[in-house]
Amino acid sequence: MKILFLIPSLARGGQEKAGMILTNYLGKYHNVTIVCLEAPDPAQYDYQNPIIRIQIPPAHSIVGKIFRVIKRIKTLRKIKKQIQPDVSIAFGETAMLLNALTISKEQKFSSIRHSLKNLQAHNRLHKFLFRRAWKLVPVHNGINKELEKYYNIKNKLFAYNGYDLKKIHEDFNQPVEENIITFFNGHVISHLGRFVTSKCNWQLVKIFALAKKNIPNLKLLLVGDPERASTLSNKIYQFCIDYLVAAGYKVATVSNAISEDLINYDVLFLGHQLNPHKYISKSDLFVFPSAWEGFPNALVEAMTCGLPVISADCPTGPREILINQETTEEYGILMPVFDHHFDPADFSTNELHQSWANAIVNLSKNKDSLALYSNQSEKRAQDFASEKTCKKWLDIIENKIQN
Repeated sequence: MKILFLIPSLARGGQEKAGMILTNYLGKYHNVTIVCLEAPDPAQYDYQNPIIRIQIPPAHSIVGKIFRVIKRIKTLRKIKKQIQPDVSIAFGETAMLLNALTISKEQKFSSIRHSLKNLQAHNRLHKFLFRRAWKLVPVHNGINKELEKYYNIKNKLFAYNGYDLKKIHEDFNQPVEENIITFFNGHVISHLGRFVTSKCNWQLVKIFALAKKNIPNLKLLLVGDPERASTLSNKIYQFCIDYLVAAGYKVATVSNAISEDLINYDVLFLGHQLNPHKYISKSDLFVFPSAWEGFPNALVEAMTCGLPVISADCPTGPREILINQETTEEYGILMPVFDHHFDPADFSTNELHQSWANAIVNLSKNKDSLALYSNQSEKRAQDFASEKTCKKWLDIIENKIQN
């Protein structure tokens, strides 16, 4: 079978990592060709199948953007005529749009990667995309419930992201630099993610400040970068630093983390890391305050590292990961969701910040609960092993699983 896999980018994000794991698996059984929309990136994941790039320069005007889409569609159509795929898989909304507008005869599968709650309930574009797909394969079942609620589309298929559990274990067992390992002399909570509105990083620093009043040796590890081209992302990053410094905490960033002994620092901004697992695995608790997610890779990866987790119960993703929908077994702690609207002038805290801080304090002070949730994390992570999740994708495209 010939499979064309369409994805905007191959680097840095969770969607891109999930695409790499899936296509590397499918390539063992079928002829897979990757089509992406960006130039090569030094941080590209290890995609092992042939790659074709559709590189159309960015446009800023509305007319220019329309012509850019048209050029991409024409180029994609030529690629399909050359490859003659039996199946195409569109990963994410941009890929779904291009695939839907490309007139071709192959079976089209669309992977919906994010919650639909923030979309307008009757958005015509999304209705068009969902109905043009031969089969919809959301990243988890919660999105199917949203499809029915917002678009009156009944869909049963879904496939979780897959994770190379062996590779993650190898990664978190790698040694940490001598000066950085001293930072973990205390009780450390960690977070992994970009500095964007959906991740609520600025809410996390407020939670930390409140929790530290009850746990003096509490420390905060933040792994991830602001988005280089986003002014808002950089403002969020700077707000987090300014808030912590104003509160009197000693803050280290990736620039001085390279050379200084970090034993006396309270907070460490470690930036983007090719192997974040060797750092977060040294922490005691993983905290995840996202306002919305698709299927959060960082949460499952932290659980694979054996970390107890406290997560926001955002529209889709964490609840399906942290609670077994059939047995109601709990694998972590769910908390109410924060407002994701960022105000750089707002240094205040409220009852929700305090409730999160209380959850961190209560769990951190209970060694039995920490051990229990650590075991539960590792247990649940096994359900997302790539062998299981990618096999489901394989069965779906081979029509062994019907909707």
